[in-house]
Amino acid sequence: NLGSLQLTRHKPADALPALKDAVAQFERLGAREGRAHSLTQQAIAEGELLDAQAALATSARGWPAESATNNLRMRWRLTLTRATALAGVGRFDEASVLLDRIERESDPRADETTRALARLQAADMAHQRGDSTAVLKQLDAATLASLQSADPVGWTHAQLIRTDALRAGGDAAAAHEAIAALRDKAGDDPWRTMQADLAEASQAVAENRLADALPKFEAAMRTADALNVPDDIVEAGSRYLEALCLAGDWERARLVSGRIGPWTERDGRAATAQARFFRTQNQDDAARRADDAARRLAPPPAALPTK
Repeated sequence: NLGSLQLTRHKPADALPALKDAVAQFERLGAREGRAHSLTQQAIAEGELLDAQAALATSARGWPAESATNNLRMRWRLTLTRATALAGVGRFDEASVLLDRIERESDPRADETTRALARLQAADMAHQRGDSTAVLKQLDAATLASLQSADPVGWTHAQLIRTDALRAGGDAAAAHEAIAALRDKAGDDPWRTMQADLAEASQAVAENRLADALPKFEAAMRTADALNVPDDIVEAGSRYLEALCLAGDWERARLVSGRIGPWTERDGRAATAQARFFRTQNQDDAARRADDAARRLAPPPAALPTK
């Protein structure tokens, strides 16, 4: 349908009304499989728009999965949709339970893509928690191969956070190799080019090459603004803001902070970057609020019970 087409074109705001209409139409027709698929697509669009509460509500309409579809493959996709939505509102432990269930119980061959996307979601949660070891464990060679063939957008995001994890683990050579792969696959696609720019710029910051990093961050930010997708704006803006703080370019830092500010309470990346920026400006109350948001949106793992 039109909504799914717009989603593949990276236009979630245009896709969302059509996807909502598709869900309503399938409900009127009693077409359970079409409804289930459209719900998963609707939740993806809402996630890219950083409307996590809407995505959570959409996922609930297809939950439990057994009540929404008789198709086993679609049940696992609905389970992934629910896990992703829970993670979006900071309910990481609940999301992990569902992701573990996909890993244990889904079919390795028939559900290969869903399983790879579930590992990507687990890696994304680990990335938000700063656990580079867990990121690399989830994004192994088999997972990357599955994503590259079935979900190029997922593969691109996986490689971006994988470069961060490799760098954090001290493997600069592997990080450069992953960045080169991102650049090679970007072609003339604006979104994939933006991801490669972000990876290269982040690596340059880590290597104390701010003069090389800032133009690439600026280019990525221009692309994000042109695409006008909140998820992209926050991804580019949060990384750019931290580099501007390191460079002491406070005028541009204030502009970028204002750009990602609307999502400080709704996205852990924005909250973390804003907290660091506010501290440089001696805005202690604002920094504490942003820190609280970051902890709420990417909470640490639940403590194991003591004996």
